[in-house]
Amino acid sequence: MSFVEGKIPVAEKELINSLTSDGVEGKASYSVALAGLEIGDVMRFAWTAPHAMRIEKGFTGTDSLGRTYDVAGRHFVGANAKKFPEFVKKHVDEVRR
Repeated sequence: MSFVEGKIPVAEKELINSLTSDGVEGKASYSVALAGLEIGDVMRFAWTAPHAMRIEKGFTGTDSLGRTYDVAGRHFVGANAKKFPEFVKKHVDEVRR
């Protein structure tokens, strides 16, 4: 698996499938949550995989099992959060066509 900053690793899909949206779990949780949104609503996402924060921010050190790591963060949440307005505009433009 190659390292790409801003991309969520999906080799085993365990991390990406751990996404929850406003308490809704499952593969399409974000679609279910988005369907009920209205202007001004707030939506919350979370990843329930125990290693999600290490993948996002990176990890340097020794874990509880004695394994040593020096792994850069992928910043998949931060990088894509910045692009969210762009994603929304793109999809609005597609719907309007």
